[in-house]
Amino acid sequence: MTGARLGTGLRPGAPALRLTGIVLVALLLVLGAAAVLSPDPSLPTPITSGTPTASVTPSSASEPPGQSPTPSPTPSDPPELDPPVMTGAIRVGERPVAVALDGQAGLGYTANHDGGDVSVMDLASGLEIATLPVPGRPSAVATGPSGVLYVADRAGAKVYTIDAATGTRQAVWKVGRAPVALAVDVDLERLYVAVRKAVEVYDTTTGKRVASLPVAGPTDLALDQGTHHLWVLWGVGGSVGRYHPATAEWTETGLGGEGASGLDVDGGRHRLYLTGPGDVLVEHDLHTEAVRRIAVGQPITALRVDPGSRIAYLVEPDGNQVIALSVA
Repeated sequence: MTGARLGTGLRPGAPALRLTGIVLVALLLVLGAAAVLSPDPSLPTPITSGTPTASVTPSSASEPPGQSPTPSPTPSDPPELDPPVMTGAIRVGERPVAVALDGQAGLGYTANHDGGDVSVMDLASGLEIATLPVPGRPSAVATGPSGVLYVADRAGAKVYTIDAATGTRQAVWKVGRAPVALAVDVDLERLYVAVRKAVEVYDTTTGKRVASLPVAGPTDLALDQGTHHLWVLWGVGGSVGRYHPATAEWTETGLGGEGASGLDVDGGRHRLYLTGPGDVLVEHDLHTEAVRRIAVGQPITALRVDPGSRIAYLVEPDGNQVIALSVA
């Protein structure tokens, strides 16, 4: 009976084999799930926590910690110094110190301090075509109507009126000490003379002084023929003021600066020009207050601007020349 019950059950060792199989199946299932859940090593590992890290570019890597990179200027940003647009240079007499223009005749003139004469320039050809002898030390020159030149003699404290076509001296006026600049108001028939401590005003028809405007050390003058305003550069600091002849009032403009040596005004375009310091030409837009600075490359001391051609004629004393530069 006992042997019969054993013959109808499992064979010896069967329970152990079944347990082993179950374990193997479970192990295979675990390994398969791990294979499915593990990421593909060929794909980038995603960031599962924290804030994404921004990439560092070379431009920002060199900035100090906690500071934003300095923005680069865009192409529309104006340069501090504009490149000059030269149109030529005119050789003149020995050590020119001032220049005047007759735009209608196409002529320019320089007062040559060491040469003791005035150079006549043909602006179209860029050549000196004549020289006009002047007594003393010419320090300033201005053009008047009917081909008249006004030339200041710094050493003799005089102003000569000269026929520009023939070089003939027509009159001589005694003025204040050390005249250094001239300006002519054609319509009002007035000549302004910058002397040591004033700007003197003369009637161009009689040569008589009609006024004296106290100014400490004026160095250059320019006249707006449209408004009749006189612009004055004075003092060691290079200050710029404007005189209103109708009201006899002064206005300090706040323009100018240390080292400014010469000025001119283009009333039609509302531009004021200053030379200096050194080789810099400065253009002020009197309406918008925009400023343009042009590095000329040569030391310049005085100027006149032709409103028609928009060419500035800049005096370079050391090179005995006048530089023509477009300011259009």
